[in-house]
Amino acid sequence: MGLDKYADQHPSVTMGAFACSEIGKYYHSEELMKPIADLLQLKGQVYVYLPNRQIQQIFLTNAEVEGFTFGDGVKPTEREADDIYRIKPDHTICFVGWVGHMAFRSKGAHSAVPMIWVDYAKYINGDRRYVIKRIRPKLKLLHIRADKEHPSSEI
Repeated sequence: MGLDKYADQHPSVTMGAFACSEIGKYYHSEELMKPIADLLQLKGQVYVYLPNRQIQQIFLTNAEVEGFTFGDGVKPTEREADDIYRIKPDHTICFVGWVGHMAFRSKGAHSAVPMIWVDYAKYINGDRRYVIKRIRPKLKLLHIRADKEHPSSEI
């Protein structure tokens, strides 16, 4: 749907930071998109996956509009975009680095706390399956039996 056609059909829409500009199939408007802050109600550490540059820019702009900053107070749009961020209840966003990227690839299988991975493109488009995988820590006890037949029992 083109921007003009959309504006004609929805004249009461409050314009957001992109003045409801169309970026691919994604729209940025405060009334159309769910707030990032709503993701903080999920139980666990929330990580946001941003699949492409367009979604990265939309996320950073929305985060700034909602009052999110980096831990040092820098506004989200003042930094280079990345594909994964962690959002915290105090409205800070964090880069995750290579460790966070590894955790994303393994879906947090070795995390001691629940890790929630959100596909932001799906989230802003209203797809109810925006949680990539909700990780619940599984504690396994490893019992090693040491006896004379086991090579690790020899000292």
